[in-house]
Amino acid sequence: VESTSATATSSLSISNNNFYTFGHTVSGTGTVILISNTATALNQNINTNTFTNISLNTTGSFTFITCSNTVPAGGTQNINSNSIVTGFNKTGAGGTVTGITSGGSSTTVTQNWNTNTFSNITVTGATTVTIINNTDGGSVNHNIMGNTISNITGGTSTVTGINSSFGGANGGSGNLVSGNTISSISSGGTVSGITIGSSGTSSTVELNTISGLSTTGASTVSGITSAAPTSCTIQRNKICDLQSNNASGAVTGILVSSGTLHNVVNNTIGDLRTPASNASNPLIGLNITGGTTVNAYYNTVSLNGTSSGALFGSSAISASTTP
Repeated sequence: VESTSATATSSLSISNNNFYTFGHTVSGTGTVILISNTATALNQNINTNTFTNISLNTTGSFTFITCSNTVPAGGTQNINSNSIVTGFNKTGAGGTVTGITSGGSSTTVTQNWNTNTFSNITVTGATTVTIINNTDGGSVNHNIMGNTISNITGGTSTVTGINSSFGGANGGSGNLVSGNTISSISSGGTVSGITIGSSGTSSTVELNTISGLSTTGASTVSGITSAAPTSCTIQRNKICDLQSNNASGAVTGILVSSGTLHNVVNNTIGDLRTPASNASNPLIGLNITGGTTVNAYYNTVSLNGTSSGALFGSSAISASTTP
């Protein structure tokens, strides 16, 4: 489904469609997009679409929903309650798999990406997976709430549950990533539950549950990572059952790498494991590696991990000399 043209006062709805048994077994290289919206309608609704039992053999990229547009000022963009039914399988190695993605430079817009379910996804080889990727670059606040991301089997490349970057300048909580459940994700590459990028203004990451993330590669598993440039509040999240099964692997519950102000408050982190790591500090509950001001308080971190490596250490909280 493709929408390419609309007026700045019109409404667009791509809703209640079922994409089923869509795919092919003969090897291909093409890019596949199921829903593409580049139209600049004032009110945009992409809701309650289902993607049923899709399997395809392509080395190209696959996208469920993409919105490469700027929503007019005062408009709305709702991408809600879309879901995978049964499962999704990409048997060709390479390219990317993306659930929902956007570009654009929206400003005074209400943007909701809520209650979507992306589960039972399998890819192979060097296929990068990002389920929710909101990089709308204007002042718009990204509201990403109540989504379920689970049962993802990656190949050898990175798997990310939610990425939010740019935006966040319309007051209140800024970009709000709240109440999402991210669980049971494995890969041979880096695995991240939630990432907040280094562009944008204000972000709030709260009340998310992240569990069951693992890698077999010489890579890092992270619950939440933030490089938010201005301010970010990370609070009341539950992060547990993260594991790296490689001698050069690492696990971090929450990582703050840069930014002017971070408040990391009332998070619960536990059951982090690096059973084969051979390094001085590969297992960290709260890892502060950069930034100007980081306020970290009232967090609960429980670590009891061990390793077969000759060199092994862990830290409930690790802070570099900066900040």
